[in-house]
Amino acid sequence: MKKPSNKVSGKAESNSAFDSALYKIAKNKQKKGEPLLEKEKEILKKYSEHNLYAFLRREEIFHKIKQDNINLAREEKEYKELEDCTFEPDTYNSKRNDAELQNHRDLNGFLNDQQRFLEFKSLNAQ
Repeated sequence: MKKPSNKVSGKAESNSAFDSALYKIAKNKQKKGEPLLEKEKEILKKYSEHNLYAFLRREEIFHKIKQDNINLAREEKEYKELEDCTFEPDTYNSKRNDAELQNHRDLNGFLNDQQRFLEFKSLNAQ
């Protein structure tokens, strides 16, 4: 037969049901003002730190959700304001019809038009 070891395994220490019960006992002793054992003090400290961490984590999550909701409401408000807007600017291309766009003159056409304009101008000047 194997001799039982005095070492406590990790599973026994992390037994949450045992720790929970010990925490309740320690809390009751603390309320009554009775002296606490060392293990009870450790459990109270562990649970108070755990509860603080959990509280801070919940606060962080709540704050993030709140900010997301605020941002979403702001975006919805901006969208609703722009929903009534019907303004569409006229662009240069919208004023031209398709025939004008296809009959676009090239460089020679431009130079010929310039030459005719100068001839017309000199005739009118005389």
